Order: sequence, then C-alpha cells, then structure tokens
Amino acid sequence: SPTRRSSDLYEQQVEEFILKNKTDVLSQKGEYIAALVKFSGLTRADVVSVLKQNPSPEAAAKAFIKRMRVARRG
Repeated sequence: SPTRRSSDLYEQQVEEFILKNKTDVLSQKGEYIAALVKFSGLTRADVVSVLKQNPSPEAAAKAFIKRMRVARRG
C-alpha cells in the first residue's frame, strides 16, 4: 500500500539522519533533536528518551523506527 511505502521512506530517512549525524544526535544538539521530532512524529521527550536508552547510533536508529511504528498505529 502507498502509506506503507511512504512510512518505510520516513524510517529510512530517520535511520540515515541518525547514522550520518551520530555525534550531534547522540549529544542531543537542539537542532538535531528538533529535526528528529519533525521526521519521526514523536514528542521531544520521546526523542530524548530514545537517545538516552540507546547510546549507540545503530541502536538509536532501530529504536526510533520501532517507536515510530507504535506511534503511527496509535
């Protein structure tokens, strides 16, 4: 379905963004957190929480995708 495909694209963008900007993302720089909030649809608190719980970029990327799927299902 088209919605499935576009959500995969979002997930891919989030993953690439985290891996490409890992230092800034993991040190929770303001503009990177803001971008993740925008991409993911999660709240700022959720974004920070995911990063705190997943100190490696790969783990953070996976955790974000998982949270995004949950958030979308409502």
